[in-house]
Amino acid sequence: MGSRTGGISPLISIFPDSLDTARTSLAFGLRCRTLTQEIPFCFEIMEEMLFTSDLAQEKRLRELLFKQRSRLGTALASSGNATAVTRCMSSFSANALISDQIGGVAYYDFVRDLTDHFDEKKPLMAQKLSETLARVLGGKVLVSYTGSADHLETIRTGTGHLVSRCAHKSETAASGEDLTKYFETYPLSFPEPVNEALRTPGQVQYVARCGNFRKNGASYHGAMTVLRTIMSFDYLWNNVRVTGGAYGCGGNLLRNGDTSFSSYRDPNLHRTDEVFRGIPDYLDSFDPDERDMTKYIIGTISAIDTPLTPSALGSVSMLTALDGRTDEVRQKTRDQILSATAGDIRALAQQVRAALEGSHLCVVGSAAGIEADKELFDTVREL
Repeated sequence: MGSRTGGISPLISIFPDSLDTARTSLAFGLRCRTLTQEIPFCFEIMEEMLFTSDLAQEKRLRELLFKQRSRLGTALASSGNATAVTRCMSSFSANALISDQIGGVAYYDFVRDLTDHFDEKKPLMAQKLSETLARVLGGKVLVSYTGSADHLETIRTGTGHLVSRCAHKSETAASGEDLTKYFETYPLSFPEPVNEALRTPGQVQYVARCGNFRKNGASYHGAMTVLRTIMSFDYLWNNVRVTGGAYGCGGNLLRNGDTSFSSYRDPNLHRTDEVFRGIPDYLDSFDPDERDMTKYIIGTISAIDTPLTPSALGSVSMLTALDGRTDEVRQKTRDQILSATAGDIRALAQQVRAALEGSHLCVVGSAAGIEADKELFDTVREL
């Protein structure tokens, strides 16, 4: 497979609703990159993976679980900022909740439990894996192809054969058709929101404070994308990284209201959280000159208009088709970015205050750092 393709990888894709943080769509898929003459081979391998895999091989299952436990524990600690943001938002964001369950702390707890009780749970594991695969293969099939139109017929042939082996009736979506309801959505049960600390053997902290501005009545504006640039390279940069000594920092306000502020490899904890809480006051007095404002806008647009590889272009195309944003909505956001003024940024203090109201704190960090500020947390546990 390695000599004839650029890789065939299974993945779980999350397509969050662009307006409602409590709704999202979820899909299992296979991603393949290959030369055009190897397209039929790719479909053969994908069918082999989906329809002939033996999910009851005890030895191999044990190896995979223990390997995943080891790698996941290391990854969660080393990318502590992402771990903290996902964990913190999982009490109100469907996207974060599922991300936590399939690759975050909740998933790590699940894998650790399976490895600790492998012998007693192995019969049920094989059964559940088979049931899950059958459920996946009984769902709708959506194919995204990025490449030359000359090979569309080859894609249709391969897709037709693959779909014929699935339980779901074949459907063809017309070009431009609304795909936002293509996948089924299911009710989610969110955990009780808490301020949580996750101890690691390291000596630094990853601090995250997260909330949602739509839950408190605020609305989205394209200038929020410019604010993200300002946060990352001005206020948070100066207060968290330059004077605070952290290796990195960032902020994000999404269209559905999900808002996060985080630090990376941070020697501080309480001080950084106070910096996050001070963002609205900073925005109230935000008054850059025209040159700086232009720099912020150029920096924002340059990140949006980054050239994409064909593979990335296909992924972005599918995401935008499934998240409910029309071309008109995207153009409106772009226009708001390009026309953003200092007054627009100052007005966003309201949205940030709305996000911080009722927000929660999650820290992945050292035992000593967490112990020093333990009064900030409802729960403290080992990662």
